[in-house]
Amino acid sequence: MKSTISEDIQKLFHHYEDYFQKKDFKSQAGLFSKDLMAAGPTGVIHHSNNFLSRFLFHKAMNAFYTKAQLTSVKILSLDESRISNEYYLVKVHWGAKFKKTGDQLIEYDISYLIQSIRGDLKIVLFIAHEDEMQALKRHGIIEK
Repeated sequence: MKSTISEDIQKLFHHYEDYFQKKDFKSQAGLFSKDLMAAGPTGVIHHSNNFLSRFLFHKAMNAFYTKAQLTSVKILSLDESRISNEYYLVKVHWGAKFKKTGDQLIEYDISYLIQSIRGDLKIVLFIAHEDEMQALKRHGIIEK
């Protein structure tokens, strides 16, 4: 069942986008649940979201996107579906720019399963619709 984008979901992804833009991955990790699943074309992985993992996540993501020379990232659209009283599925259409691609917007989709417990929203699962490494190689952003 489709719905309009709720204010709380908009706020969650506004923070997510802002943290991503600033490469503040420690703060971004605070939007994830204590346990998190990540999935994509190459498989599924479980992450624990604790102090050490947030530090390592921040360090690795910051290094990767700095090396890839990410210059901007923004949400192009959100599509929210309510699954139950506690869960939402949100498909985000992203656009990113890199130094090597100039003004060319690299577009991609990620779906997020959001859990709402007493009004507190947390991302519990995200699914990349495309292999990010392959896409970045295809656009010449990272080496093959």
